[in-house]
Amino acid sequence: MTVQNILEKSGAGAGNFYGKFEGRDSLLEYLAALFWLAAEREWGAVLDGRMWQKGETRPLIEQLMKMLVSWFRAEDATLKTFLLHALSEEGTLLKRISGFDNWMADEITGLLLERKEEIGHASAGLAVRVATLQAVATVRSRLLFLGKDMEDGISDSRLAQEMTRSFLGHLEVAKRETS
Repeated sequence: MTVQNILEKSGAGAGNFYGKFEGRDSLLEYLAALFWLAAEREWGAVLDGRMWQKGETRPLIEQLMKMLVSWFRAEDATLKTFLLHALSEEGTLLKRISGFDNWMADEITGLLLERKEEIGHASAGLAVRVATLQAVATVRSRLLFLGKDMEDGISDSRLAQEMTRSFLGHLEVAKRETS
C-alpha cells in the first residue's frame, strides 16, 4: 500500500492527505489508534461484570471464546493489516496490539476472579492472565495467518470449543457432576 494507492482509492488530493498525515505510516497509526479504542469500548461492554453476575465460570468462558473467535474473524482484514505493518516497523503499532492483549487479560482476570472459588489453580489471577493471553495468541495466529481457507481443518466453532477446554484446564475448573 502506497500513498498513491490511498489517494487513488479515496479520491483525496495529495495536499489534503499531507495536510493531515506525514505519510502512509502516520495514517496507519491514526487508523490503528481509532480501531483499538473502538475495540476496547466494544470489549469493555462485553466484559462488564454486571453482564456476567449470574452464572458459572464454565459457560462464561465458553461464551467469551466464541466471541473472541468471531471478533477476530470479523476483523481479520483490519487486524492483518495492522499486525503485518507493526511487524515491519519499529513503532507504536506493535505496542498498541500488545497493550490491547494485556488490557483484555486484565479485564478477564478481574471478571473471573469474582468467581475465584471455582478456580482450582493456586495462582488464580496468573492462571487467568496466562490463559487469556494464550487464547488471544492462538486465535490471532490461526485466523490471521491461516486465513479464511482454514488449511488446518479446524472450524471456528471447534476452535472455540478447544480453546474453552484449554482455558478451563489451565484454571483447573472442575467439571460439575450432572444429576
